[in-house]
Amino acid sequence: MKYLLLLTTLFLFTLNSAFAALESASYHILKGRLHKGGTAKVEITEKDKTKFSARMSYDINKKALVPIPKKVLQGETVIELPPEFKDTRGYAMLEKKGFMEVKKARLQFIKRMNWNGKENAYDILIKPHNGKSMIEVVYHPSLPAAGWGQVIITFLSPYPILNGYKAIIELN
Repeated sequence: MKYLLLLTTLFLFTLNSAFAALESASYHILKGRLHKGGTAKVEITEKDKTKFSARMSYDINKKALVPIPKKVLQGETVIELPPEFKDTRGYAMLEKKGFMEVKKARLQFIKRMNWNGKENAYDILIKPHNGKSMIEVVYHPSLPAAGWGQVIITFLSPYPILNGYKAIIELN
């Protein structure tokens, strides 16, 4: 009986671990013209030889009387990148090429910069093929999870008030 209980516990722990994020980082959303702030989280879901995937979930707190449905201001997106983007190699390769097409997006190198005391951070633009947003990312290898210190989401939306609107998300 003890053996069966031990095996069941081990199986449940293994199953839970398989679905858990490999690494995660918490973020805060800065105040904007239409919102009061909010929270976000980036979780690394795959980090192997074939793929590097990060799931970004966000919850933006809109200001009173802003006519935008709450469902538009919360959600999650999965960003899939080549495995080289799990460290500096992918960003250096993008800097050299200038842009790169990946399965679900176009990646574009913007510049190298100093960000929050981090020298030589990479500033890149991710343009998902679904056309719902543009995502600017500041990457530095010393930062947790995906290494993203700042993420700026520009919404491309059928709601005129939201189309072109930016939400700035920074690492806690």
